[in-house]
Amino acid sequence: MTMLSMIDIKSSARKKRSRVGIGALPGSGKDVLKSVERAEENGYAEVIVFETVKDMIMALKDNYIDAAVKGNFDPIKAYDSIAELFHFSEKVERIALVQTSDGDYIFIGPVDAHSGRTYKDRLEIARKGVRFISSLQERPSVGILSVGHPDIIGRDANIDKWIKEADKLVKELKKDGTEAKNYYMNMEAAVEEDRNFIVMPDGVSGNIAFQSLAILGGGAAIGAPILNLPRVFIDTPAITKDYVDAIAFASVLGGARHVA
Repeated sequence: MTMLSMIDIKSSARKKRSRVGIGALPGSGKDVLKSVERAEENGYAEVIVFETVKDMIMALKDNYIDAAVKGNFDPIKAYDSIAELFHFSEKVERIALVQTSDGDYIFIGPVDAHSGRTYKDRLEIARKGVRFISSLQERPSVGILSVGHPDIIGRDANIDKWIKEADKLVKELKKDGTEAKNYYMNMEAAVEEDRNFIVMPDGVSGNIAFQSLAILGGGAAIGAPILNLPRVFIDTPAITKDYVDAIAFASVLGGARHVA
C-alpha cells in the first residue's frame, strides 16, 4: 500500500490552484499571514484572508471561495457560523490528516468529542472516511482500534464490548470491499502495516491522538475536514503555527468540489 504523500497533495494543489479562504484575527494572525505568503509563492492556491469568521463562512456558502481553512479563528464561533449560515443541525463529523514522526501521512477519526460514542456512529464515520479517502484517488486501508487486547477478554464487560464491536466493524467494512483489521490498542502496528485510516474507539480518544501526535509525538497535525458539510472546511488545531500544508490540502479538496 502506498501511503498518502504531501508531495502528491502539493503537486495536485499546484494544478488545481483553488481559491482558499483562511481566518486571521487582526493583531494575532502573523503565523497565518506568513503561511499565506509561502503558499501563494509555491502556487498552492489563491488565498483570501478573512478577519471575521462570519465573512469567511458566507464566502464559502456563496461559492466565492472553493474551500476554507479555520486558521486562528475561534472554533466555537466558526462552527456556530457554519450552523447558522448552512442551516446545519447535524453533529459535525471530521477525520484528521496527520503526519507521523516517520513522515507518513494518515487519517485519524473520529476527532470530535460527541462523535463515535456508539457502534453505529463509528461505522458511519468509518464508511464516510473511506469514501473521502477514495475521493483523493487513494485506496483506503483501515485500522480499527479498541480499548483492550484479546488475551484479557472475560475480565471486564466494557472491554469485551469494545473488542467485539471492533471485530464487528472489521467484518462490516470487509463486506463493503474495504481492507480492514482490528489492531486492538496497537496504533503503532497499524501505521507500520501502512493503514492510512485509523478508526479510534471514540471521538475523545481520536482528538487526543490528533493533538498528541503534533505536540508530543514529533509529527504534525495538518487539519480535519468536515465530512458531512456540502462545502470544504478544514479545521486546524489551536497549536498550529504553519498553515501551508492545510492550505494545499484545502486547495486539492476545493478543486475537486468534494461533497461528502
